[in-house]
Amino acid sequence: MTIRFLLPALLGALLLSPDALAVQDCELNGESVNPANGSTTRGKTGLMRCRDRDSGKVVREEELRQGEYVGLVRYYRGDGAIEKEYSRNARGNMEGVAREYHPGGRQLAREDSYIDGRLAGVGRAWHPN
Repeated sequence: MTIRFLLPALLGALLLSPDALAVQDCELNGESVNPANGSTTRGKTGLMRCRDRDSGKVVREEELRQGEYVGLVRYYRGDGAIEKEYSRNARGNMEGVAREYHPGGRQLAREDSYIDGRLAGVGRAWHPN
C-alpha cells in the first residue's frame, strides 16, 4: 500500500480520535502555561502537567529544563492509567528506556531502548496475559 492511500486514513483516524479533540489545561510549578506558546514556558524548569479540561484527569506530563522540553515524558489513558513513558534529550529525540503499557497501566506491553531517537539493543514485547 502506498503512502498516498495511508495518509488520508491516518489523518481521518486522528481527527476522529476523542483525544485529538480534547482541550487541555497545563500547569508548571502551580502556574498556568500554554505549551504552544513558548513565552509561557521560557526559562522554566519542572514537570508540566496537562489535564483534560472536561474530566480534570491528567493526560500527559513533560519535564522542562530552562524552558526546553528535556527529560521525562508520560502519556495517560482516559481512565488515568499510564499509557507510555520515555525520556527526551536536548535534541528532542527519545533517549534511554521507553515503555508502553497494556490498558490498566500496570502491565508492560513493550520496552525498547533508544539512543538519540534510534532503536538500540534488544526490544521486548509482552502479551496481555
